[in-house]
Amino acid sequence: MSPKKIKYLFIIPCRKNSSRVKYKNKRKIKGKSLYETTILQGLKIKDKNSKLIVNTDDDEIINYCLYNKVDFFKRPKRLSSNNSKISDAIVHMLNSYEKKNNCIVNNIILLQVTSPLRRLIDIKKAIQLYESKNFHSLCSVCETNVSPYWTNYLNKDNSLKNFLKKKYLKRHSQDLPIRYQVNGAIFISEKNSYIKYRRFFNRPQSIAYIMPIENSIDIDTEFDYKISKRLIEN
Repeated sequence: MSPKKIKYLFIIPCRKNSSRVKYKNKRKIKGKSLYETTILQGLKIKDKNSKLIVNTDDDEIINYCLYNKVDFFKRPKRLSSNNSKISDAIVHMLNSYEKKNNCIVNNIILLQVTSPLRRLIDIKKAIQLYESKNFHSLCSVCETNVSPYWTNYLNKDNSLKNFLKKKYLKRHSQDLPIRYQVNGAIFISEKNSYIKYRRFFNRPQSIAYIMPIENSIDIDTEFDYKISKRLIEN
């Protein structure tokens, strides 16, 4: 029997431990945990030619998947530590998933649970952009909150004497060149090229999908969580 082709495999990584925000994947906003919100979002957008899978080492999340009939892959301990690379976990899962299900995954879409302000329309538009030309990967970005031209390192005595370059001192922030940062919300890649490069940007034929700052919070601190919760619940 020939392998079934899967156009998109939506991957939701949910590692149990987190170094900065304890159990952040389970934090709740508007009565739903971050992982549950992301799973429901992914299920809304996938079509009949796509699949969704949760990659986790957390028994609570596994039980949620079992109860709600959501596909999951149990991440091994060696790929679940703070030093583990998400790319290694994804590649390991892809190899196992294709063998177990006798299928070929064409593309992957990674949705992190730490982007609760991500909208369905952004995922749809990102997919449309990815498919519009011969792109092999896509990564969502947003404008930086503070221009890097107004930032610098501090020396040992915290002196600000030569903190910024003189050519930027008299310029208004709106006149500085716009810089962008990866916002962690949406990642798309052709599967084989992801296995080759093990990243979504800094590689050939990659494109940026620009999202507004107000939808780009990536929860990495307690402050990020509090801001996201306030924005969504008020």
